Amino acid sequence: MKEQLEGIGKTRHAEAWDGAKLLPQGFQASRGVLACATGAAPPDVVRWAPPASLQLCVAYAWRVAWDLSGQPTHTQETAPHPNAYLVMDEGKLQVSGVSRKRFVRVLADEGWAFGVKFRPGGMRAFVPRAMAELTDKVFSVEEIFGVDAVAFREEMLRTEAPETLANMAFYFLERRMGTFDPRVEQANALVDSILATPAIRSVEDLARTSGESVRALQRLFREFVGVSPKWVIRRYRLHELIARLQSGERLHWAALAQELGYFDQAHLIRDFKMLVGRAPEEYRRATLSPKM
Repeated sequence: MKEQLEGIGKTRHAEAWDGAKLLPQGFQASRGVLACATGAAPPDVVRWAPPASLQLCVAYAWRVAWDLSGQPTHTQETAPHPNAYLVMDEGKLQVSGVSRKRFVRVLADEGWAFGVKFRPGGMRAFVPRAMAELTDKVFSVEEIFGVDAVAFREEMLRTEAPETLANMAFYFLERRMGTFDPRVEQANALVDSILATPAIRSVEDLARTSGESVRALQRLFREFVGVSPKWVIRRYRLHELIARLQSGERLHWAALAQELGYFDQAHLIRDFKMLVGRAPEEYRRATLSPKM
């Protein structure tokens, strides 16, 4: 079976794809990135689109590089997303499930990291386990993809050309995709609808728009996304609040809480503080600081 899948992967690769393609500069991939009033300028990020054979499962590959030699460190923080990742950083190649906490990384001196961002539900196309089992956990690449991933890891660690890393990662994943489960695409579509439809403020709203029952949605998200639909709705609405604070927009808190699906502004502010580590107005002041 392994040989058969490898053969299929090679055929797909040769027929449908001739190398990783850079995504345009204006590609919207940074929603949820938290501004920080201290440290140097943010690092440079380059992204590559996956081949057609992976587009239902993979969002993109990315490489972030920084050179802070002789400069202050830079603290990069990102609000959590409902995505799993394959990441190479600090000499390790690891797989992380959905993290429900914000990501914090202090960048110093000179360095880079590379990763693949899976679409919500996309990792399930490669792993025969409920994605909830991966949530808030980090694994070595061989724990997820098997012992034959050791050679892949060693080859990746020896490679520094960014486009080569993207090609290698996409090709590796192509060869490990089994029979595609249409529920992966369904999970992707449901998460996309939450992001694109501000009127979806609760799981009941999602059930009405999707035609699925609340329990069916909860089971689907546990199996294919790794977090509950309520968690995804709340996180995306908080991402919206982060974007508005960073834009300097004047906010009316009572109306905004209702718009984002909260019982009142106190609950909204509480959730924001738990996620970001600061109250919204404190975060706004830091965002608009001239040190930014």
